[in-house]
Amino acid sequence: MHDIDYSEIYFKYKEALETIKPKIEIMCKELNQESGYDCVEYIKTRIKTENSIINKMKKNNYEINKDNLSHIHDIAGIRIVCTFLNDIEKIEQTIKEDKDLKIKRRKDYITNPKENGYSSLHLNVEIPVELLDKKEYVEVEIQIRTIAMDLWATLEHKLCYKNSDNPDPIIKEKLKVLSKAMNEIDKYIDISQNNNEKIDNNIMKRILRKDDNNEIRNK
Repeated sequence: MHDIDYSEIYFKYKEALETIKPKIEIMCKELNQESGYDCVEYIKTRIKTENSIINKMKKNNYEINKDNLSHIHDIAGIRIVCTFLNDIEKIEQTIKEDKDLKIKRRKDYITNPKENGYSSLHLNVEIPVELLDKKEYVEVEIQIRTIAMDLWATLEHKLCYKNSDNPDPIIKEKLKVLSKAMNEIDKYIDISQNNNEKIDNNIMKRILRKDDNNEIRNK
């Protein structure tokens, strides 16, 4: 048994998302207007289930209790999917300028992708939430990624979710190659938006190099 009351957790983090989402939506509408195009494709929110929270505690060797909830930084999440790589910087800067949001942690998985190929910028912010008897700063993880990064993450989830403890090594390698391809596409499109930058027309040839393909076939 544990002392975690999920209904209490859900209420608190639901309030946090309902507070931050309209704020993020307004930011993104203003950015779209300033940019002259829809740089933000869509916004999604989610709250971890009770099982997901407990499993993450076990995975990180934390005792299952209320106090250790502070070690789980992604109970509430909001995902911002944008068009181009340089849109991520614009969105981050807009979030930094908001006086109500306190940035607690920043993890750049774009410059340094995870081992499996995952790319995204994570900003963990604290937002003030009015609860029944007090005001509390609640942590929300903001994920900012491009369409290409989001496509990769969707495919990875569908291909590996059921076998997360024992993933197929061939699928793992394919996903790594796909991640490189998506990153090259993001860079190519980003450079194409800037007329002062020289476009490397051979970049698409590097996306699926023979050595990457042979590495997969030889597994």
